[in-house]
Amino acid sequence: MKDVDVLLELSTITNQGDHALMAESPTFYEAFGPCMDRLKTTFISGKMPFENELVFAKKSSPPEYTHCKGQKCDWSVIFKRESEGDFAFPEDQELTPIEQFKHLQKTIGSSQCILDETQMSAVQNFLENRVSLIQGPPGTGKSFLGARILRLMLSMEVHKSGPILVMTYKNLALNHFLDACLGFTENIVRVGRGGNDRLKEISFRNIIGSKGIDEKLRPSYIEVATTMRSLQLELKSLFKCLSNPRFTLKSFLEAASEFHIRSLLTMSQESDKNIDQATVNRLLGQRKQNAVLKELKGHLKASLKRWIPKLEVEEWFGKYKKKSCSQENSVLPSMNDDEECADDAIDRKVDVLERKQDAVDDFDEDDSATPREMDDLDCDEPLCDDVDIPFLPKNDLDARQDVDENLELWELSKTQRVDFIVDLQCKIIRDFEKASDSYEKNAKRRRDILDNEAVNVFKECHVIGMTVTRAAIRSHLLDQLKPSAVIIDEAAEIIEGQLISVLPPTIKHLVMLGDHMQLKPRLNVYKLKDKYLHCSMFERLINNKMNFTQLGQQCRMRDDIADLLRSLNIYKNLKTNLEKTGRNEPPPCIGRSLHFLKHCEKEKGTKGNFWNKKEIEDIMHVAEYLVKDGCLPKDITVLCPYREQVNRMKAAFKKRSSSVGEEYFNKLKDIKITTVDSFQASKILHIFM
Repeated sequence: MKDVDVLLELSTITNQGDHALMAESPTFYEAFGPCMDRLKTTFISGKMPFENELVFAKKSSPPEYTHCKGQKCDWSVIFKRESEGDFAFPEDQELTPIEQFKHLQKTIGSSQCILDETQMSAVQNFLENRVSLIQGPPGTGKSFLGARILRLMLSMEVHKSGPILVMTYKNLALNHFLDACLGFTENIVRVGRGGNDRLKEISFRNIIGSKGIDEKLRPSYIEVATTMRSLQLELKSLFKCLSNPRFTLKSFLEAASEFHIRSLLTMSQESDKNIDQATVNRLLGQRKQNAVLKELKGHLKASLKRWIPKLEVEEWFGKYKKKSCSQENSVLPSMNDDEECADDAIDRKVDVLERKQDAVDDFDEDDSATPREMDDLDCDEPLCDDVDIPFLPKNDLDARQDVDENLELWELSKTQRVDFIVDLQCKIIRDFEKASDSYEKNAKRRRDILDNEAVNVFKECHVIGMTVTRAAIRSHLLDQLKPSAVIIDEAAEIIEGQLISVLPPTIKHLVMLGDHMQLKPRLNVYKLKDKYLHCSMFERLINNKMNFTQLGQQCRMRDDIADLLRSLNIYKNLKTNLEKTGRNEPPPCIGRSLHFLKHCEKEKGTKGNFWNKKEIEDIMHVAEYLVKDGCLPKDITVLCPYREQVNRMKAAFKKRSSSVGEEYFNKLKDIKITTVDSFQASKILHIFM
């Protein structure tokens, strides 16, 4: 069913007063529709990259380029140079990158390694496996290591056989990863929106905006864009007519030809009530002006009042009178109690907003640039004040003939006049369908032109960064680009089917970084866990004994906080880099790293919109205490499991910050408050949950 058919059907249901059941899914289908199409194609073609590893979890073979003898590599990425010269290798033999790495490990020693021992093992895993799995517990430097691996790839000129694709699940993680990469390469494009000023400079939207459309394609693009703007106005005007349950004066003006209007105003038998041709010419020529249109409307209403056969119209349209609705609108629950309880700690809005942001077209223009003529005109009034003419259902208009554009309206019989009104309604529907088809065709032409420009931009870049959602929507571009390697951060958060759908069949190396012990794919339907859809490809491969490396030294939290993870047997062997975390002393006013506050006040709210007044008050008091003692607001973050708790917490902090009294009150408004799902780990000193 085409979009235009859906709109017309909804319009008919509304106009006739019928009831309809609307099913709204918490899942944003635009992010998954392309994945389903892609999976079908993959299944039919049988072209699955790294089938032995990704399907059967078999031992991975090394990527081809790490086995090339004499392959140059910038080892200063992971080793410190002792002098200004290159690293020394045996002169009598050419070594592969894997052999070079092992040689340097032996000759240089751990003291000259930039990375810790487990990170070095991860680099070896990357060099020896074309499907490389690296698990990173919190604070162990997954993104830092991922950026180093990318730098090694660039130094080995992997990008010469196809760009390197960097993908993440969230936009925030992508920004964090690419920001780290800007320190060693500027030949990067970030597909999508968001990020700091540095990332905006490398955004595809910015690059294509500064470069402009190719001169050969520019005339075609301008023609298509102009046509689409015109069609947008036409569709908007026509849809306003279709959305009204009554056939109004606006609808008449939209459907009637200029000849019909002239005939109506100038050719009645009551010559004293006709309008002179000069006035009609002025009204029709300048009717886009509000004052002129208002004058035209007045003359039309006077003529239509005499022209419309009231009894015949009432008799013919009477059977289409709008039904009275005895049942009020209602909203049914979307999940059963078990599902609600099991999944109520997930802030679904975060996930949906992420996906919607990724579905926004990189080429979409600001809506404010689209002209909106006649938006404020009040033409939506009855065709005739004392006659009710409903807009008929589409099915009852399909068999009608096209309107004769040159009819003399006053010469029509009463029955023919009724038929003319019906034919005008039919014309509006057909014009809407025709404009919709034309818009879709022009949109496709525009997309083809811009896709061509996108491919040209991407081919000039060594690294392309995008989320998996955007990769799914732009998979047709990836087919043309033929990426040679893919690095995936947050791999454990991605649904396996979605990840498979975005892996180009041309890749020669796949590096996945993630932590299935920390974050798993989000499912909106809890029962899907019975089908193991909450298990990512990353986790499945590790569970099936595929070779992986676990990073083992965290540099973010104090060791007494890391003890919690070890005591829960989540990361038994996790070590703490005391040199880097030893300076993270708790504030003197508190004295300890961890505090747990117990209370007995139950949370309020329903369907995942929970909040707790007691927790809001206690957290605000602690925040006040820290700020008063000199802690900066930028070093404090409040994390909440529910969006409603965030909203109420922000309101409470804002109210408190405007209070008259202590000077530090005003600083409370600068404290970051967000959901757990929205938070990206960073250098925050104090976290309240």
